[in-house]
Amino acid sequence: MANKCFSKFETYNLKPQILSSSRSITANIAEGFGRFHHQENIQFCRQARGSLSETLEHAITAFDKNYIDKPTWNKFMRNIRIA
Repeated sequence: MANKCFSKFETYNLKPQILSSSRSITANIAEGFGRFHHQENIQFCRQARGSLSETLEHAITAFDKNYIDKPTWNKFMRNIRIA
């Protein structure tokens, strides 16, 4: 989504934020899984959930500014769930 939809101006603003926060989700899950203590794993899962919320906020901004269309938005929303 970030590589296809954004204007040239947003290439240096919103796009890097979306890429960074979305990559942080899986990185935190992987790092937590690699820890030997359950409590450490939980903390990294919490950080991953925070990164997911951040990514969602950036996507909402992109949708509000019409950088992404309704079908792209719907596909994105099908792929996330914040519990």
